[in-house]
Amino acid sequence: MKLYKTIKKCRICKSSLKLLHNYRQTPLGEDFIHKKNKKQQPLLNLNLCICRKCKLVQISEIVDPNKIYKDYLYETKTSITLDRHFKDYSFKASKKINLKRKDLVIDIGSNDGNLLSHFKQRTRCNVLGIEPAKHIAKIANKKGINTINSFFNKKVVRDINKRFGKSRLITANNVFANIENINSWIILVKELLTKDGFFVIESFYLADLLKNKVFDFIYHEHHSAFSLKPILYLCDKHNLKLVHAEQTDSKGGSLRYYLCRKDLKYKKSKSLDLLWKREKKEKIYNKFTYTKYFRYISLQKSKLLSFISKNQDSKLYGFGASITCITLIYQFVLENKIKILFDDNKIKQGMLSPRDKIPVQKFSHKNTKKNSILLILAWRYQKSILKKHLKTFKKFRFIIQVMPKFKKIII
Repeated sequence: MKLYKTIKKCRICKSSLKLLHNYRQTPLGEDFIHKKNKKQQPLLNLNLCICRKCKLVQISEIVDPNKIYKDYLYETKTSITLDRHFKDYSFKASKKINLKRKDLVIDIGSNDGNLLSHFKQRTRCNVLGIEPAKHIAKIANKKGINTINSFFNKKVVRDINKRFGKSRLITANNVFANIENINSWIILVKELLTKDGFFVIESFYLADLLKNKVFDFIYHEHHSAFSLKPILYLCDKHNLKLVHAEQTDSKGGSLRYYLCRKDLKYKKSKSLDLLWKREKKEKIYNKFTYTKYFRYISLQKSKLLSFISKNQDSKLYGFGASITCITLIYQFVLENKIKILFDDNKIKQGMLSPRDKIPVQKFSHKNTKKNSILLILAWRYQKSILKKHLKTFKKFRFIIQVMPKFKKIII
């Protein structure tokens, strides 16, 4: 397979796609390298489209997953906010489906096992992770979270059924948006579920992406931006039903969908009607909504670049080296302006950003200079970042909130 391919048909229903927005070309956002690495990192197209039939919002460029996940560097434990989120997730899901001690919980794309560790602590249930990144899977196993280092596929499903049996709860936390072959995936999930089992998907929510201006969540790793309409279409196609959905603050606004077999007697919650009304009111499937949305993003970009131009005597730093930060850097044309990226992820410290090789360093007084400018690229975690590094922040001439609205932060 080439580095990426371009699709013209919807990945759920195979209907034609309508273009919503051309993003600026970007490299793979998690493709950080060590200083001695001289590998070429090309810029890739990134086009946002919507399916004319099932209304799934999706990108048309599909990158070979081995290029993305083989040496994946992101760890959920590095985010204090996410750890609290997973603790709450395990509590609500356990209560909602009445999870019991002997039940098996499987997390697909389990990363370092953070979510599963909370399920294990809460209910003493059996847990199993599936994680394609070798380094991350190794970390999870060292923590005592049994993790299979593999992509989710037929072979893994056969092995799990043979060794562990069926699962009462299967979770896909911020991974369902990353799947190319969604229909094949659903079929495999059903093979692992008990008759009274639940498949819980948490993914960033299209309506919140628009409302909260989370434009930097569109990148090559995220193939789809889900909402009720395509999820309901999927359920009908695979003899499943959506019984509940709850909103969370994670990833700039997410939805947690509870799916089960269609013949399972489980009452649908009122939350679905409320969400459906919201989607209609906010016209999230209307092209004009996206025109207005990207016009606003362009305005914030112009304000930021104008500010930087007026303060060229100050060195420019960025806080955040996540994939969303790299997306923001390229969409706002900052790749040749930022001198250093700061991040709390120890794995990324000492590495270079994709393509333009901006050094990533630990955030400290030693690595900063007076009268410089700091851009908060990881803007969704701004509160926790400011709280953690308050003393160091006082050294900067300006601290800038890049999104959801350009503004200077007063410490």
